[in-house]
Amino acid sequence: MNREATDVSICDLDASPPCALKKIDLESIFRSEKDGKRLSHLWISYLTRLAKQKATYQKLITLTNKGAKANGFTDGGAMWRSAFDLSGKSTPPAFDLKDQIEKIYQKIEPLYKQVSFFTFLYFLFFT
Repeated sequence: MNREATDVSICDLDASPPCALKKIDLESIFRSEKDGKRLSHLWISYLTRLAKQKATYQKLITLTNKGAKANGFTDGGAMWRSAFDLSGKSTPPAFDLKDQIEKIYQKIEPLYKQVSFFTFLYFLFFT
């Protein structure tokens, strides 16, 4: 899956195939580019290409969940989080990862909503 995301090739704004921009190129472009139309085009093109991998990703999740259940977990997420579970049979978890993530999210959610809305308005009025 990581290789698929890395190897995706997309065309730059107003460029015709063959397309040579890769994920690593996009990372450097996104850090410095100021043109909203170009950024929007590149991001949407990249996500559109990745969307073609949806079936493969769904299969990966299904297999991960199946393997997790075979090993006594409720799902793949519980299996991955278990690496952070410091509890034993007779002791409760000293650190509840899910609870900590929820607390952090509650703190940053207002900022996240503001940034999302600002970005929406920026693209609405300036691109």
